[in-house]
Amino acid sequence: MAKSLFNPGFECCFCQEAIGAEDEAQAVVLSATNLSDWRIELEEAREQQLFAHMACLMENWKGRMSFEAGALVNSG
Repeated sequence: MAKSLFNPGFECCFCQEAIGAEDEAQAVVLSATNLSDWRIELEEAREQQLFAHMACLMENWKGRMSFEAGALVNSG
C-alpha cells in the first residue's frame, strides 16, 4: 500500500497509508461519537469518521471486546 500524495481520499488512521479502491473491501469506517450525545440520542450528535485498513485495526486492537472482522467481509 503506497502512500498517495495526490489522492485526497481515504487514509488509514493507523498507518497513514492511502486506502485505494482496491483496498476498500478490506477497510473499515470507524465512527466516533460524543458519548453524552449518543446516550441521549441527540439528533445532531457530534461525530467524526475515521478510516482504517482492517489489518491495521486488528493489529492495533487493544480492547477486551472482540472485533469480529469476519462479520464485515462480503462472502459473495
